[in-house]
Amino acid sequence: METSRNKLQQLPHVVGTLTFDENNNVVTVTGIASDRILDIDSISKVELDSEGFGLVQINNLICNIYRQDNNTVVIYQDKNN
Repeated sequence: METSRNKLQQLPHVVGTLTFDENNNVVTVTGIASDRILDIDSISKVELDSEGFGLVQINNLICNIYRQDNNTVVIYQDKNN
């Protein structure tokens, strides 16, 4: 059975992940996301589509955002790689 870490490695150019709750408290963090905690405030304000998905770019990072229930997951991808 594949682990979550292996699945993330299959996504192109993923350099980190961040999960936070409805109160903007960090739930999990991997990779460069440990240096991106301050992104939570701005990412929590991003308007998402009807299915809870969104996409923003911060400098050279593409932030894939998914919100479900009380958690938001951000998958950081390196735009230049």
